[in-house]
Amino acid sequence: MYFISMEQVISIDAEERGTYYYFKFTGVLSAQTVIDVRHSLEKAIETGANKLGIDLSAITHIDSTGLGLLINLSKKLAKEGGQCIVASPSSAVMLVMKATNTDRVLNIAQTVELMESQFDTL
Repeated sequence: MYFISMEQVISIDAEERGTYYYFKFTGVLSAQTVIDVRHSLEKAIETGANKLGIDLSAITHIDSTGLGLLINLSKKLAKEGGQCIVASPSSAVMLVMKATNTDRVLNIAQTVELMESQFDTL
């Protein structure tokens, strides 16, 4: 038997970048960390942000709670005329997204630069 122990910690970096807010999450996006992530995202939305770029390149693991957060955020912003772009998902995250077909629901840019160019054209 193998047991994988993952430290349930996430680091959140956020900054306003012209027409959108940029978030970079580092660590694990799971049921144990999603509350902090949701709070940061909602705080940006409350200040008027309706375009969010989320860099997942440093996420080592994502579970269904993390995926649900991204899907709900994307739907909420779209309903309000905004947009959420997920950038540069790590290979571990992309594997989960493909297995759950989440990659078909979310707007995913392969790099942060591509995400930025999508916001620039809006």
